[in-house]
Amino acid sequence: MSDQVEKPKLKRGAVEPIPHITDNNSGNKKQKQDDDATSASIKTSNRIHNRGVEAQQSQISRRVIKMVTTTMNKKFLNIRVHMIPNFDFKSHLSSLKHVKDSIPQHSAYAEEWSKRTDLLVLNEDMVVKAGDDALVCLLKGLNIDRNKKLSDKIVDFANIYRPKDSNFKEVRYRSGPTPLPPTQRTGNITYFLHTGTIGLGNENRTPSASATMVGSVKAVNANVQLLWDLEFTSLLNNAALKQLDPVSFNTYSEMRNSKHVSPSTKLFCTQCPFVWLGKAILINEHTKWHRDIKDKEDGWCCIVYFGNFSNGDLFLPDLKLRLHIEAGDVVFLRSYAFVHFVDEWIGEGRFVVVYYTSKDVFEAHKLGEAADME
Repeated sequence: MSDQVEKPKLKRGAVEPIPHITDNNSGNKKQKQDDDATSASIKTSNRIHNRGVEAQQSQISRRVIKMVTTTMNKKFLNIRVHMIPNFDFKSHLSSLKHVKDSIPQHSAYAEEWSKRTDLLVLNEDMVVKAGDDALVCLLKGLNIDRNKKLSDKIVDFANIYRPKDSNFKEVRYRSGPTPLPPTQRTGNITYFLHTGTIGLGNENRTPSASATMVGSVKAVNANVQLLWDLEFTSLLNNAALKQLDPVSFNTYSEMRNSKHVSPSTKLFCTQCPFVWLGKAILINEHTKWHRDIKDKEDGWCCIVYFGNFSNGDLFLPDLKLRLHIEAGDVVFLRSYAFVHFVDEWIGEGRFVVVYYTSKDVFEAHKLGEAADME
C-alpha cells in the first residue's frame, strides 16, 4: 500500500488547489520542504519574540534592579523585629476552621479598640514575628516619592469604573481635625474593584482574569496602563516579600508561572512583574472588621497606600497591634489568619492597592498537576 501524502492545511482565505496526479516520492519531497520552511519560520519567529522578551526584562532589570536591591537591603538590614511570646501561628490557623467571620456591631467594636491603650503601636519599619513565623510587616514611606503621581493614576483608572448606581454609598471626608458626621457626607463615591485573577470556586474551571480587566477594550487598555504605572512599586513589593518570607515568595512565583491559570491571566502577567495574581483597588473605602477567607490560609497580601489623608490606622485585634498608616506605606499581612479593620480617616482621598492571590488559584494548580501525573 503506497504512502499517502498528508493534505496541507489551508490558511484562512486560501483556495483549495485542484488535485492532480503526481509521483509519491516527488510529493513527499515537496511536503518535507514545506514542513522545513514552516518549522524554520516558526523558530525564527520564536527567536525574535524571545529576544524581545529578554530585552524587555533586561531593560527593566538595568533600570530598577539596583535601586530595588539597595532599598530592600537597607530596609531589612535595619528593620526592628518585635516578637510575640507564647503564640503559635500554626495552632492559630487550625483554630480558625470553626470561627465565624461576622460581628454584630462593627462601630462599637472599632470604637472600643481605637480607645485601647494596651496595643503595640507600629509607626516605623518593623516585622512582627512569633517564633520563626513572620506575621505582619510595616514598611514606612516605601512609595512616598511616587505617591502624588500614582494617586492621580489610580484616580484616572478608577473613574473608568465609577459606579452610576444612585443607591451607591457616597462619602466625602473633609480636611481638618474631625470628619463630617455620616449624614452630612456627600461627594466622592466609595467603591471597591477587583482587578486580576479571581478564583471561580469551581474546581472544573480555571481561575481567570476578572471582568474588570477584560470586560471591554477600554478596560484592557486601562488595566495594562495601570500595570505599567505600578511596575516599580510591584518590584519593590516583590523584593520585600522575598526578604520577609522567601518560601512564600517562591510559592507565589510558582503560581504566577503555573500553566493551570487562564491565557488571559498569562497575558496580563507579561505586563507587570508582581508575584501576586490579583489586585483590589479601594477608593475611599472604610474597611470594616473582617478576615480575607478567600486568600491562602498561610499566605500574604500586600497593601499599598496612596492619597492625601490622616488617621485611618490599621488594627489587628488578634495580635493587639495598631499600625499607624500614612500615604506611601506598605503593609504585608497574613490576611486570612488575622482579623483586621481600619479606623476612621480624614483627608482629600485614600486609595489602597491590595495585592493577593486567591486560594482557588493554588487549588487549581494542585488539581492540574495531579491530572498531569495521571
